[in-house]
Amino acid sequence: MSGPWLNRLCLVLCALALGMVVSGALTARAGGDAGVETALAWTGHVLFAGLALALVFSSTAWRAERVAVEDSGFPSLRSLGWVAPVSVLAQVALGAAYRHKLIGAIPHVVWAFVTAIVVMLAGAFALGPAQGQLRKISMGMIGAAGAQAVLGVTALLSRMTGGEAGPLMKAAALMHVGTGSLILGLTCAWAAWILRDAEPARGSQKELAAPGRHS
Repeated sequence: MSGPWLNRLCLVLCALALGMVVSGALTARAGGDAGVETALAWTGHVLFAGLALALVFSSTAWRAERVAVEDSGFPSLRSLGWVAPVSVLAQVALGAAYRHKLIGAIPHVVWAFVTAIVVMLAGAFALGPAQGQLRKISMGMIGAAGAQAVLGVTALLSRMTGGEAGPLMKAAALMHVGTGSLILGLTCAWAAWILRDAEPARGSQKELAAPGRHS
């Protein structure tokens, strides 16, 4: 099934899933089963990522004529198409485990730096050859990753100060959770475009010269 109505439905469901992720962080309380709460939090992120992919697949741009993207750098765009979503998925899992006190801050903070580098490199490497939706998603990934770094520091300070954190710091901590889910969705969408359109540089000239291909 496809069509504008399905795309709009996916957009609404994405918004609801993102709201569920943030509200779950807002209502988290001590005393529950930390493992179950962590799994539920992680499931919310995965649900949002799946809906983001559905949004891509139901879009007019996805059904339009395919445009080849030259993949000539190192690491390759196709390899980053696999690595980036997995890195972000691991990071949101660590974040959920940290919020529910299953792990300490160090694994979450250290992997955050690794994930930020991977996401920003993936977005930056695609900006040159990318067009249309892929270019917009790449820019969104870079911007969201930069914002998440600032929100992450604020969220860490908010958690360290406990009940003394002001409303702005608490709001930033919630935005940190929501932005993490947004980055996961953007990265999965980016990977879908890359794995469909990216082609090795050695065959790019032949592919670009073929009927129906564009530079």
